[in-house]
Amino acid sequence: MNAVARQVRKTHPDRYIATLAYWLYAYPPRTMDIEPNVSVSPCLLVCYYPSHPGMRNNDTKLYQEWLRKARGPMFLWVYYHHPMEAALIQGWKCFPNVMVHASARAAQRFVADGIRGVFLCGERDQLEYYVLMKLRDNPRQDVNRIMDEFFKIYFGAAVAPMREFYRRIEAVACNPEDYPPDYQGPAERIAWEHLGTARRMEKLGALMAEAQRLAATDLEKRRAALWYEGFWQWMAEGRAQYLRKQPAPIEKAKTSQRTGDVCHIP
Repeated sequence: MNAVARQVRKTHPDRYIATLAYWLYAYPPRTMDIEPNVSVSPCLLVCYYPSHPGMRNNDTKLYQEWLRKARGPMFLWVYYHHPMEAALIQGWKCFPNVMVHASARAAQRFVADGIRGVFLCGERDQLEYYVLMKLRDNPRQDVNRIMDEFFKIYFGAAVAPMREFYRRIEAVACNPEDYPPDYQGPAERIAWEHLGTARRMEKLGALMAEAQRLAATDLEKRRAALWYEGFWQWMAEGRAQYLRKQPAPIEKAKTSQRTGDVCHIP
């Protein structure tokens, strides 16, 4: 890339050669400088930042090294593909990776560091995309204020349960303690034994039912139905599918010391 850039600069001094910093060449080279007309785009696993501090710390180090090393305008390729991509490929439904505040912090840092553009690789939910685009307009905006405005205008009478529904999903998805110590990536067992537990699903289901009940206008009802299908129905089906795959509980046999009879306790 450097060799090409040197030749291009002779005939097109105002042009750049763009490249990803990806996979085996993700880290900045230590034995050479980068030509000033090479535009580098590091690839960052932002989707893991809340759940995997080790990945976040490694990415932060890599990113800061590129900021020091790169001389041309820098862009980013930001991964938001997990856990959704892994779940779709493997045929199961994941717990939603709502991480709007973590995404906002990353976006604000990128703007402050002079990053010229970001390619979002993967799916974010409706509200998180909205917040990210608003921060592109003005990175100094208050994220909670943007979210409060969205919930109030979008859901109307159903604002309270919908806001709490979303907040609870984010609190679970972004808590490293909700993941096993050896967590290395998405797995159906983690989604529905560690994140979408029975107790949490019961509360989330009650909040969604309350939102459906409170939605007053036709527009509010249609919007609540959209989130019911996009969030809750996906989650409920995902947990149900996982539970159906589990082996049936084995009956435990208890022998009576008095009679020697065996009684089966399910």
